[in-house]
Amino acid sequence: MKQRTKPNTALWVVLASALALRLALALVTEGYPYDMSCFVAWGDKLAAQGPAAFYSEGYFADYPPGYLWVLGLVGAVRAALGIAYESRWTYLLLALVPSVCDCVSAALVYAVARRGTVGRQMALVLAAFTAFDPLLLFDTAVWKQIDGAFTLPLLLCFLLLEQRRYLPAAVWFGLALAIKPQALLFGPVLAACFLAGIALEQDRLRAFGRCFGGAALALLVPLLTGIPFFGLAQLGPRLVEKYTDTMSGYPYASINAFNWLAALGGNWKSLSEPALFGMSWQQLGWVHILLVTAGLAYF
Repeated sequence: MKQRTKPNTALWVVLASALALRLALALVTEGYPYDMSCFVAWGDKLAAQGPAAFYSEGYFADYPPGYLWVLGLVGAVRAALGIAYESRWTYLLLALVPSVCDCVSAALVYAVARRGTVGRQMALVLAAFTAFDPLLLFDTAVWKQIDGAFTLPLLLCFLLLEQRRYLPAAVWFGLALAIKPQALLFGPVLAACFLAGIALEQDRLRAFGRCFGGAALALLVPLLTGIPFFGLAQLGPRLVEKYTDTMSGYPYASINAFNWLAALGGNWKSLSEPALFGMSWQQLGWVHILLVTAGLAYF
């Protein structure tokens, strides 16, 4: 019993320390100013005017409805407590949910590692590496981005796909899609796993039903989050328009991201510009998407 309790206690210490460090960094840093102003303005508008009036004519808001509910809650708390935009507490509130999600992701790494053969101590080390990853700390606590809340549903989706729990995986993918359109980049992985499930299932009719049911569940989450914003009559067209406008609004290889395309010199480079081996940045991006999709589908 003592051996079982000790690693769990150590895990809680790692997670609590990681959360405390994130919130401390959030209090003493100002974040990426462009996104900070957008997040605060969106939260204030949603809290003051409600979802039906949020996407008004000429108003810039390139996020789909999913995470706007969190920003609206932040706006409501700030309004109730009289917290100014320049206050450090505003920065902390913006970083709170992504910070918690980062720590849950670290706990998920621990749980997955414990299912393997690495042992409790190595599982704890892997969780600590995740919890204190400098890139995650910077992204969540310093720049105050929402990627922690976006990647956690994707991680849960992939874990459930590995366990062949296809329908719950589709729901988590739908939540990620409701938060950011970038979830569509991982859609081929979901499709490949569902198609593999059809090949492995003896009851093909049931497998095809599960495939279409999974697609419906994945779309249901963004639709449900969008109803208060767009209404039922215009829900489909307005939601599709929001996603297409957002995806077409950033025609660059990479934007201030710590990723491979940025390392190759693609930061703020137009997709049509030449990159490597006679390919444009857009073509190179598709090559990488195909490689990553194949790798994730395999694993």
